[in-house]
Amino acid sequence: MFFSLLRNTRTRSPHKLFASTEELKEINSVDKSIMEKVALVESLNEDEKKTIYTMLDAFIGKRKLKDTLSNVLQKVK
Repeated sequence: MFFSLLRNTRTRSPHKLFASTEELKEINSVDKSIMEKVALVESLNEDEKKTIYTMLDAFIGKRKLKDTLSNVLQKVK
């Protein structure tokens, strides 16, 4: 669900649904909640957003492929 939400940010701004009235002061995204991270991504320019989405898609695709191959290997044994 979250990643489909991220993909939809190309046409919408979903972080506005969850945004607080507080200004985000730190840039260290390791300490931020997932919605704060989405808000930070939304503040990037279009090329930077496209890069983030491409990286997320690659990591998710890699994970799905790994899980699928693992399941196939388990069935073969």
